[in-house]
Amino acid sequence: MSELAENIITFIKDYTEWHVGEVIPDFVESNYVWLMQSGEEMSERTDDPTDIDSVFFDVEIVSSDIAEVRETVDTIKTAFRGLDKFPAGFEDEVEYFEITNHDDQYIPKAAIGTDEPLFVGALSLTVNLA
Repeated sequence: MSELAENIITFIKDYTEWHVGEVIPDFVESNYVWLMQSGEEMSERTDDPTDIDSVFFDVEIVSSDIAEVRETVDTIKTAFRGLDKFPAGFEDEVEYFEITNHDDQYIPKAAIGTDEPLFVGALSLTVNLA
């Protein structure tokens, strides 16, 4: 997992008591936040293939209680939108964050294969790099 993803996970952990990570341990059946890098956009200003402008993440909030999903989605969106300065680990790396609800075409991945009926709030996080 990239250092950027680790910093984002650490940031989200400050706003929820749920498990947050790219991997969901077997013992966690509900109430978790799953994060996965879903892509990146290369810079058009240079020919350097390592020069990346933006990194995209899927963020899924999963619970058996729809009210808890809605509350946690709102909390996470508000946290990213309310950043007036970047938390430790982001200062030199990030220009700004953009967080939105995923569109209706998005297929959640974190709750696949569970026996329990779960609700998922899916967010799209774009990190524009400095």
